Amino acid sequence: MGKHRKFGPNLQLIHPDGPAPVLFWVHGDESNDYLPSYLGSDQPLAIFKHQGCHGEPAAHIRVETIAAHYLSQLRTVQAEDPYFLGGYSFGGTVAFEMAQQLEAKGEKVALLFILDSLSPSTDLNYPSPEDSRPGENRAEILRLRNVFFRLNVYDMAKYVAERLRLPSA
Repeated sequence: MGKHRKFGPNLQLIHPDGPAPVLFWVHGDESNDYLPSYLGSDQPLAIFKHQGCHGEPAAHIRVETIAAHYLSQLRTVQAEDPYFLGGYSFGGTVAFEMAQQLEAKGEKVALLFILDSLSPSTDLNYPSPEDSRPGENRAEILRLRNVFFRLNVYDMAKYVAERLRLPSA
């Protein structure tokens, strides 16, 4: 069947073997191309490709229905939680909705990694680091976010790969 196994019209298993849980990555620009090389062959990786990537019309056009469609394909690879999800750009918005749908069914999402995406509740008037409250790490989170979003997609993929290799707490 080859190195890449297809599990639906949009889902491809890139790295099937390894000690870690499968990371399900939802499309976004070139991130499907960059991420596999940073994760290495020991990190199981499944990627969702855009609907219509081969010229066919998109069957699902609302974020909620795209997410449900992708979840049906995800379950052909992994039937039980916990799930590790991520996405870039619009793919991050879809990954967020997938996580919402899984959580609504009582299933656990152990990792949700979103790059360069807006959630439906995003407030574009970000607070400054000076707005942090005592006892919170808000200023540090805002600082890291500001640094991260200055990265190009290539360096974002490298950052994700490095974070996946960290030992769990």
